[in-house]
Amino acid sequence: MITAQTELFSKIKPEMEAIFVKHHAEIGNFVDKMPLDPDYENYLAMERKGILQIVTVRDDGKLVGYYVGIVTGGLHYRSTLTNKMDIFYVDKSSRGGGAAVGKLLFDHVLRENLRRGVKFWRVGGKKGTPAVDFLQKIGFEPIEEHFALWLGE
Repeated sequence: MITAQTELFSKIKPEMEAIFVKHHAEIGNFVDKMPLDPDYENYLAMERKGILQIVTVRDDGKLVGYYVGIVTGGLHYRSTLTNKMDIFYVDKSSRGGGAAVGKLLFDHVLRENLRRGVKFWRVGGKKGTPAVDFLQKIGFEPIEEHFALWLGE
């Protein structure tokens, strides 16, 4: 049975660490130059502040996807509670079927956002991945593009 739920990062950190590795290997930026090195202390600090949002998707209890967001007022829009996506991922083995698992994940995030009083929800997907089409399919509209330039050696 596939379920979506809100969970605490502190309770599921070992599971998240394992799936972060798969996520990074599949669609990480500059994977040959930037090693995966999550700031777990910062995740835990945001959880303690009550601004970290973790929604997971589980298949018979096994973690197969997640959405990580930060819920705060913006620097320019302090009074508008905003959910800014950090990352989201659904394991390849759970994709397909009309994006049902991804939709379940995002439907739960939507309900959680409404419960918390979020007014603006900002998400993104890596260019050239199915995530971009998926996000548009479920109602998100593109509002800007981001660019990157590697400055390392």
